[in-house]
Amino acid sequence: MCSSDLLGAGSPSAHGQPLTRTYSIDTAEVTAPALAVSPDEQTLVLSALGHLYRLPAAGGRAEQLTFGPSYDTDPAFSPDGRSVAFASNRGDGRTNLYVLSLDGGQPRQLTSEVEAGRPAWSPDGRTIAYARNVAREDHPYAFLPGFADTGLRELRTVPADGGAASAVGRPLNIESVFYLPNGRLAWTAREIGPGGSMFQTTSRSRVEAVGADGAITQLAAVDGEVGRAVLGPGGDGIYFAARGNLQWLPFAGGAPVSQAPRIQDAGTRVAVAARGRFVFFNDRGRLWRVSTQGGTAEPIPFTATMTVEAWP
Repeated sequence: MCSSDLLGAGSPSAHGQPLTRTYSIDTAEVTAPALAVSPDEQTLVLSALGHLYRLPAAGGRAEQLTFGPSYDTDPAFSPDGRSVAFASNRGDGRTNLYVLSLDGGQPRQLTSEVEAGRPAWSPDGRTIAYARNVAREDHPYAFLPGFADTGLRELRTVPADGGAASAVGRPLNIESVFYLPNGRLAWTAREIGPGGSMFQTTSRSRVEAVGADGAITQLAAVDGEVGRAVLGPGGDGIYFAARGNLQWLPFAGGAPVSQAPRIQDAGTRVAVAARGRFVFFNDRGRLWRVSTQGGTAEPIPFTATMTVEAWP
């Protein structure tokens, strides 16, 4: 359930007329949020209505972290839990990476791309990896992206304190980005057949990692789509939501293992801490957590007042 109130004019134009309108929405539900959990498993950061919110992992009152007429998503906690990297189109409308200190202050822009996202911190907190979307006109004709977000992405890294970005390998159909505990950069990539169809499908998904020498190794593979996956606490497999279940894919080999419970939402996002005991996810307008050992999922109750500044 939610309720909303129009607060009034937002940012004024040069002529004194409002360029945006500000709305306030009280809610206890959230649809398709991006999720991140702090290293100590005490705090969640989630996206809702284009902004980020901080919430105790056990539930409670959510605190809004970002504001303005922008779309903020893909939060990722730093290893020390004091900062969050995220993707946003604030400023000039291009989607770039920003870093927000949870001690306060304004977001700091980190990249200057046309469209970037999927940030992931290195274990030492010194580097942030991300995926840069390849422009449609730069795709080979046989692999033009369709409706299902099937475009190529280039993996890049940038110093967390700021600096020039560096490309890692050739563009792939990258879906998820993460670091292994040993510092190797890893990702999931989809295998999509050529043909330029507007309704391309994924035949297989691979989990790969790059070594210090630039050599790429395959850690696991599974038929079909895995969506946005996250590394498990031991670094020995990934969690993802697909086929109506929370799934665990071990790097040691074998088929994915379904974890309770059933999931109804498409595009469910998952979050796990590096040494966590729980898997956090969204489904049916609510937030949930389940033990990494499996079992019954527990709902995470929350309330929030969401302030949204929107163009009229």
